[in-house]
Amino acid sequence: MSSTDLDSWRGQFATGDVTGLLTVLIAALTDQPEPPDEEDFAWRDPTPAELDVVVGDLRTTGRHVADGATLADTPRPAAADAFPDGTVRHVALPRQPFGEPVPNYGPALAEVFPGDPVVVQYGNWVEYHGPAADEFAEVAAASFYAQFSDRLSRYDYPQTNVLDAYLDRVTDVRYAGLFDRPLPYQPVDPLRVALPALPWLFAGCVVLFLVLSVRSVLRAGNPAGRRRSVRGHSTVPARLAGLTALAVEMSAVSGGASDAPLTRGIGRLGAARTALDDDLPDRHVHTLLDEAEDELDDAARLLSFDGYRPDVYLRSRLG
Repeated sequence: MSSTDLDSWRGQFATGDVTGLLTVLIAALTDQPEPPDEEDFAWRDPTPAELDVVVGDLRTTGRHVADGATLADTPRPAAADAFPDGTVRHVALPRQPFGEPVPNYGPALAEVFPGDPVVVQYGNWVEYHGPAADEFAEVAAASFYAQFSDRLSRYDYPQTNVLDAYLDRVTDVRYAGLFDRPLPYQPVDPLRVALPALPWLFAGCVVLFLVLSVRSVLRAGNPAGRRRSVRGHSTVPARLAGLTALAVEMSAVSGGASDAPLTRGIGRLGAARTALDDDLPDRHVHTLLDEAEDELDDAARLLSFDGYRPDVYLRSRLG
């Protein structure tokens, strides 16, 4: 059995009052009509002495933790999200004696600290007073205790845990679009962050590819006239370097339909460079370079610029 409204939850978690729960349970077990709700919870104004002690602590440290309260004496990071405007004042009191009026600190503290959020805990009952309280305080409390009242009834959670969970719920309620308020934080959108960097990333990959290809040329050299291209008389490393340079130039002006053959050509050049590094048979390297040249030729035709045709480009540079 658990309470089902704010008044019952307040009595249960602020003073440990389970009278209403027991009467409902007894009525259910004896097949009797459910008795009408009787509100035994009563507020009273705090005395000047009580208020002075709490106000003094709030002015000094922003929090007052009374004897018997279990709130950890550390700032609550979740409060900055729940209440981004104003200095949050926390008051933590132990569970109040059942049957006695409970000092209602919230309204009095809201007058002393106008514009600042005030959070008061009585046991595991959390009260909010301050800016926009009429907009969300009741909704947040009803949502929070409707979900967690059963667990709070069964387990003795420290006030720190209860407060953190309550503050998270306030954040969810206040900034879920219910009250036309903007989020106090904006989650990072990976696409929005990465999109401006994609052209630079692609250019960097092309430059890296060129550097690695030139490195292969310097390593492989042209020992004893080996590795001559079947398309002309240039060496395989020189042809690989020339086609790579062509791919770099074309990538700077490519777009639309030319992207696909250019991408395939770059892939073939990468495979040819790997084959050259691994000292694979000449025929295999020649085949990969031929395929790359065909793809780059298709891309050049789509760009409508003959200067990027591989035979023209390589003839002008490799002689």
